[in-house]
Amino acid sequence: METNIREIRDVVKTLYLAVKPEIDDFGIVVHPIIPNQVIPKRCNGETIWLDIEKDYDEIKNIYFDIIDNSDLWRLMILIDKPWKLTFFKYVNQYLNPKDYAKILKSCWTEEENPNQDCNVSTSEAVKFFKKAKKNLIMDEDELEHYNQFEDDVVVYRGVTEGHERLGLSWTDNKEKAEWFRDRFEHLGKSGYLLQAKIKKKDILCYLNCRDEQEVVVDIKKLKDIQEVDFYE
Repeated sequence: METNIREIRDVVKTLYLAVKPEIDDFGIVVHPIIPNQVIPKRCNGETIWLDIEKDYDEIKNIYFDIIDNSDLWRLMILIDKPWKLTFFKYVNQYLNPKDYAKILKSCWTEEENPNQDCNVSTSEAVKFFKKAKKNLIMDEDELEHYNQFEDDVVVYRGVTEGHERLGLSWTDNKEKAEWFRDRFEHLGKSGYLLQAKIKKKDILCYLNCRDEQEVVVDIKKLKDIQEVDFYE
């Protein structure tokens, strides 16, 4: 199977049209594709306003032209971070196995909080990872780390206020889990630490491309989940 770039471009266009762009109170554009830091301007410096229908059509035509001339990786870059998994959800059927694994990895690690994506449930995410070939989604170092796991693995998850308790993202490193527990402490948000056990065969992959030492697991296979305290 070859990656079908034509179908993927059509998906990106559909995603573009499916969400009406808005500008929040800080002047940031909220939309899957339109840059969220820059409001487009014409070559004469005149601002293109998104709330004017003719200008919205002008922006659409600009981006559709970009989409039509983009390869797979540029299309993925066009998608704003909160929408990465949504993009993958609708394009994965058009990807060859190698692209499937690499795009899933990029979308999962680039989205800020993939465990709470409103368009992709955790059960869907588990299915995505189960379909990915381990030797394609992990690089050489990650695969080596995964291969060193014993049959039974102890994993940890640092959870901060407002975040999903039982996501796919765990780690075999206590200190890394503590960092995730405490990372919003300066904002007055409390956290707690979870510990669980899982069979190696139920670990979907090990990812460390962002130095997060992430053990991606099948949530339903976790055992002996408990809160632990490593403040000492």
